[in-house]
Amino acid sequence: MGASQREWWEGVRTVLCVVEAVAFLTDTQALAGVARALTAVGAMVVNAGKPE
Repeated sequence: MGASQREWWEGVRTVLCVVEAVAFLTDTQALAGVARALTAVGAMVVNAGKPE
């Protein structure tokens, strides 16, 4: 995976972590669940693109 793709994912992951934190602080469990799910799916997509 190239550096630009890695930086892109790190930015998205950071935003999702912030969304999850805000959801936790505001007690919005559905939003926290969506943020966690998107983080997990994104990690799977990024890992699928890595050479073995």
